[in-house]
Amino acid sequence: MDVLSREDREDRLQEIMERIYRSLDQYNPLYSPATWIYTIARRIIIDGDRRRDRSPEIVDGDTLDILPGSYPSPEDQVMDRDLAQRVRDFILCQNGRDRQLLFLVCYEEMSGRAAAGVMGMPVGTVRDRLRKLKEKLQEELDETEQT
Repeated sequence: MDVLSREDREDRLQEIMERIYRSLDQYNPLYSPATWIYTIARRIIIDGDRRRDRSPEIVDGDTLDILPGSYPSPEDQVMDRDLAQRVRDFILCQNGRDRQLLFLVCYEEMSGRAAAGVMGMPVGTVRDRLRKLKEKLQEELDETEQT
C-alpha cells in the first residue's frame, strides 16, 4: 500500500465528505450510517488507487493505452443479470441484521472478520450466519432452476 502525501490525504478526505453530502438523498435508513459512510470512503479510496495505478506507460517517448479486457457475451450478461437480481431479492427478504451482513460481504466484498468488526458481532457468529445464509440461498437458487 502506498503512503499518500498530506495533501493527497486531505484531497481524499474532501472528496469523501463531498460524496457523503451529495449522496444523502440515497441513504437507506435500514442500514447503519457507519456502514454507509465506510462504503463511500472505501470506494473513493479504491478508485483513487486505481486511477493512480492506471497512469499510462511511456515507452520510448510514446504513451501506450491500456486496452480493456475481453467482454462477456450478451447471453452471459443476461444470465449474470438474472442471477444478480435473484441474489438481491434473496437479500431483501432477510431480516435487518442478516441483510446488513450480506450487503457487507456480497457488495462490499468484506471478509467475515471485517464484517464482524463493522457490525460489532463475534467472528464465529458471523461465519455461522454466513454459512446458513449461503445454504439457504443455494436451496432457493436450486428451486428456481428446477421450475
